[in-house]
Amino acid sequence: MLYKEKPIEAYDGIKVFVFNCILLGFNLLVCVAVLYFEIGAALALPGVGALVNLYIAGGFFQLEPNYCMLCTFCGKYMGTIRTQGYWWFKPWYSKKAISLRLINFETSRVKCNDATGNPI
Repeated sequence: MLYKEKPIEAYDGIKVFVFNCILLGFNLLVCVAVLYFEIGAALALPGVGALVNLYIAGGFFQLEPNYCMLCTFCGKYMGTIRTQGYWWFKPWYSKKAISLRLINFETSRVKCNDATGNPI
């Protein structure tokens, strides 16, 4: 079976990282407010915020030049990310970096001679 490469778009990792830091700061502020005002009913809010932060943190990756990121979901090919840089993509996708270097380099046959000059 022949597969065609499907390009998929990843999100800018710096923007998502800044958003995650702001969300973490807000989460810490809510945690301090809940503890200071002793609001028992709102104690679940910092826990939910921490889970969201962990979810976001699971999607960051970096692509070097001459590499691509192969994305699969439950073993099914979903697409490839080829642009180098710092990216964020859905954490539930499995991601694997693949080198795009030329691995097999074939050349023409080289003539080889022994010590007396006779071809081998």
